[in-house]
Amino acid sequence: MAERGLRGNLRRLDRLLSAGALQPEVEQLNKLLRRSGHVLSQDRRQLRAQILLRLRPESAGPRLQALHGAAEAGFRQGFRPAFPSEGDGSDGLLAIMRHGGAVTGAIYVAEARGGPRVLSWSGFDGWGQHGDGTLRWWDAGSGAPVGMPMRHDTSVRGATYVAAAPGGPGVLSWSEDATLRWWDEANGAPIGAPMRHDGFVLGAHYVAEAPGGPRVLSWSSDGTLRWWDAASGAPIGEPMDHEASVRGASYVAEAPGGPRVLSWSGDHTLRWWDAASGAPIGESMRHDDSVWGAHYVAEAPGGPRVLSWSEDQTLRWWDATSGAPIGEPMRHDEAVNGAIYVAEAPGGPRVLSWSHDDTLRWWDAASGAPIGKPMRHDGSVVGATYVAEASGGPRVLSWSRDCRLRWWDAVSGGPIGESMRHDGWVFGATHVAEAPGGPRVLSWSRDGTLQWWDAVGGELTSDSLRQGDWIIGATYIAEMPGGPRVLSASEGGKLRWWNTASGLPIGEVMRQQGEVVGATYEAAAPAGPRMLSWCRNGALHWSDAQSGALIGDVMWHGDVVSDATYVVEAPGGPRVISSSLDGTLRWWDAALCKEIGPVMGHMNCVIGADYVGDAPDGPRVLSWSRDNTLRWWDARSGKPLSSIFSQPLMCHYDAVNGAAYIAEAPGGPRVLSWSEDRTVRWWDAASRAPIGETMRHDGGVVGAIYVTGALDVPRVLSWSEDATLRWWDAGSGAPIGEPMRHDDSVWGAAYVAEASGAPRVLSWSEDCTVRWWDAATGAEAAPPLLFERAPVMARALPAAGGLSLLVVTDRLHRFELTDG
Repeated sequence: MAERGLRGNLRRLDRLLSAGALQPEVEQLNKLLRRSGHVLSQDRRQLRAQILLRLRPESAGPRLQALHGAAEAGFRQGFRPAFPSEGDGSDGLLAIMRHGGAVTGAIYVAEARGGPRVLSWSGFDGWGQHGDGTLRWWDAGSGAPVGMPMRHDTSVRGATYVAAAPGGPGVLSWSEDATLRWWDEANGAPIGAPMRHDGFVLGAHYVAEAPGGPRVLSWSSDGTLRWWDAASGAPIGEPMDHEASVRGASYVAEAPGGPRVLSWSGDHTLRWWDAASGAPIGESMRHDDSVWGAHYVAEAPGGPRVLSWSEDQTLRWWDATSGAPIGEPMRHDEAVNGAIYVAEAPGGPRVLSWSHDDTLRWWDAASGAPIGKPMRHDGSVVGATYVAEASGGPRVLSWSRDCRLRWWDAVSGGPIGESMRHDGWVFGATHVAEAPGGPRVLSWSRDGTLQWWDAVGGELTSDSLRQGDWIIGATYIAEMPGGPRVLSASEGGKLRWWNTASGLPIGEVMRQQGEVVGATYEAAAPAGPRMLSWCRNGALHWSDAQSGALIGDVMWHGDVVSDATYVVEAPGGPRVISSSLDGTLRWWDAALCKEIGPVMGHMNCVIGADYVGDAPDGPRVLSWSRDNTLRWWDARSGKPLSSIFSQPLMCHYDAVNGAAYIAEAPGGPRVLSWSEDRTVRWWDAASRAPIGETMRHDGGVVGAIYVTGALDVPRVLSWSEDATLRWWDAGSGAPIGEPMRHDDSVWGAAYVAEASGAPRVLSWSEDCTVRWWDAATGAEAAPPLLFERAPVMARALPAAGGLSLLVVTDRLHRFELTDG
């Protein structure tokens, strides 16, 4: 009914707005709806927000108020979206929400309504990357998103699918916003009120057969565990209180004395609680530091026990009835990261533990005595598993921060075969006994790859499955439609399906937005117009300028790629030159995406490089670095033309942020450079000597360009962390006119000589805007474009009848320049 009523009202409104002479108020409404049409076509629920923003801008936040004021200022020019928007900056309202941070969890749901689905969530990954607070459904076949995101106010800590939840299948999620929520499985709508703690919700379980009916058990950084009615979301009983953050909990239906809850905490204790009343049972079980994990073991030697491990470097057995400690602690030399009980280990029941002290250890489950020698890595052991029926007999598989996986003989503890090596920490691994082609080990790593290994010999069985950024989780799913697959999730915000036989990706990336550092549009790229982009994870890649699809192989550095340039006329054919925080410059074949020639290196991070085909004495590469220098290199051999041992060098007093070779500069060929020391400088291109006075900002200079032609004299345009752009006389270095000002650091700018008959300056900033300036006066010439994320690149391109504007944030946006 509501949907039909809305459509009818919109049709009546359209007839009214189309009829003859309009009163001023109606004309204003007509105008605002035209401006908002591209958003409303994607999400009509934003109709009210659009109307309020236009009619009552004082009700909006300060950024949207500023944007509204600019839009009403009567500019002669403006930018109109060229296709339906996803936060395209035209009015500051978002039509579509996406994940915007690390994918920290994903599960495959074979029996979801509508067909097999993947449920993913975005949260804090433990290494500095935050999530966007949403959960998403994806079609398991195509990778396409299904429905709208389910949104918390901050990072999602976890989620589970509950097929038999009260009221029908649903999703249960918990978050750092201190809430748990139920969501409708079909449309993602929230069900009922949130269940609220006073701190981060760190975990939750759905317990169908809890005393009194289906319940949800949750635990939090506020030091409590809570029961909630699974149908209404109402709290049940009083909180179960620890004195510090609760690290984990489990429901034990058949505990001695009846159903219980076992919890463990940063207050150094484990506790039993009565599952019906929530009352504590017995004394707490106490370590000397935070308890990181615990298991209830019903059939342990001597009767039911609890096994726990702690930051105090020990594992302990506790009597499950009385809570009394059993035997002496089992002791490592550093914090214990994990442990498992293995009832059928060779020689009898054992405990397997792994630790920050770089070792794994076997312990006799009855006495707690160590068995054999430690199994030793060269870094903290992240995880381990026991494989009873591995090829060749029982084995232990472990993985570590030393970048290795290892097989160990489960009887002797001796290593088996060679270690399996990644190029970064190994975050996880699993043994897949029935993989296509025979038993395999699947591992995933900080180096951005998944690897299949032969479970017998430890050899790689295919090329790396490279995702491009840290892979923090992976799952093997044997019974997928179309055959077995691997599902991976990454720190950079992507999920991918992989073919287990070929190692090739299947379908499109399910993307929660990676972090693009920079991009450039190349009309003359191999095989047509392309975008060249580079990323924080060390990758460069080509993508189609229209669809955004990746083209060819990824080109890899060992650290963040700081800059890249496409060179059509490089010696030997089209190439890409890239620079990186790994201290190197590299040449790449632009068509094959393969590295060419020797690596060129500075003493510190390389911020950028450029190819100079007409430099004095032949083709050169000019580079600049955080070692405060600019360097010349022979473009063919890669050899340096100056060094700290062969003066002179071109030196600033701080990191050099950029440089350019100017063949026709006043007085002859020169190099223009700019630096964190807040200056722009000229250098003689042949002698490398400094020329003239410095041009000075009030903050580090981010970029500069040399401009001749339409303006009165040759000029330098520079932009800075002081939130300004400035014109300078290229001959004298004197400032020209007033600065052009953003509200935060200016990250880029371009001079547009022909823009409806008048030269313009295009700039983009950390304040999340792109701005259009009159090049002669420095006044703004169009309303600013506001984005959800700071743009990394903007480019004005010729288009039929005018100009087209490309903007890259975490994705591509396109606009058309309009007059009037």
